[in-house]
Formats: sequence, C-alpha cells, structure tokens
Amino acid sequence: MDTHLGTILNAIEGNPAISNKVALILSSDHGGGSPTEFTNHSHPLSVENYTIPMFVHAPGFALSSDLYSYFKNRRNPGTGRPSYTDINQPLWNGDTANLSTTLLGLPQIPGSYMMPELKRNFVMTHAANSITMTWPDYLTGYTLEYTNDLTVGDLNWTKVTSGITESAGVRTYTHTFPPPNARFFRIRKP
Repeated sequence: MDTHLGTILNAIEGNPAISNKVALILSSDHGGGSPTEFTNHSHPLSVENYTIPMFVHAPGFALSSDLYSYFKNRRNPGTGRPSYTDINQPLWNGDTANLSTTLLGLPQIPGSYMMPELKRNFVMTHAANSITMTWPDYLTGYTLEYTNDLTVGDLNWTKVTSGITESAGVRTYTHTFPPPNARFFRIRKP
C-alpha cells in the first residue's frame, strides 16, 4: 500500500499543473487490533482499535504537521474515547466528506453532524510603507477584500483581483502605502 501511495504522491508532486492544487485525504474505517489480539479489531475498548489514522496532503498543510493544529473545533483526544456528544470532538473518519467539500471551496453537507472547521490563519505584518497579508491555500472558497471606509458596513468592500502570489501552500498579498493611507482588509467566504 505504501508503494501505491508513494506513486500517487509522486505523480501529483511531479506535475506542475496539479501540484499544490490537489488534496489527498487518507483514513481508515477502524484501527489496527489490540496488542493482545493482533489480528482482531473488534475489541471496542482497545485504543488501537478506536484510534484511526488520518493523513491530509493538501495545499497549506505542512508535511509531518499535527493535523489538529489546522482545526478550530477538533481536539486530540490522546488515548481517550469521546462520545459524539462531548464538547471536545476528535477528528472522525466521517469528517472527511465535509473536509473534502471545504478544500474544494464548496459548502459543507447540509444536515451533517460532522462539520470540521478549518482555522482561518490570516496574518498581517506591517512595514514602514506596506502591509503584507498571508493566509493558507486550503481556504479555497475565501476572497481577500478591502475598503477605505468601515462606516458603510458590507456595502463598500472590493475584492482584490491581482497581486496575490502562491508559494509553499501560502497565499500572499502586499499593499504599498500611499495612497490610500487608510485601507482595511478582510478574508471572507462569500
């Protein structure tokens, strides 16, 4: 299986037309068997059985990073076994459907109980005559917008359509001052 997965990853990364544009989500339907029952995955209290592997290879997800660090509403349960009603939910294999739609820039599945929410990780840095905004590529359905006047609410926001670069899973936009000296930015999902 590792060889086949390596072939798929090499094909994605080796093709400039799709590298940094394709997401691969890998999970399983159950864990791998308790220590005393290596060929059996039916013991429900064994952490090896109720813990499943999940890997995401996608723009904005760093290799070998903690998958939980990307989500606002998912927490690593360690060896715990939370129920579906616990306040701190882990990642479930059932999360992969809505994670897939999110990475495609589509809405989550209506009525779904498993709705993982990605962190927006929008960072702004200010220099003497410029401001630079960065955000992860996995925010595919989001747009960068600006306005010079916050008093008119949502009526006066304009989408930034040029000057955004993409590299290593991060989108970057730099705005140089002046003019105008007062400009406000946001990242928003329309």
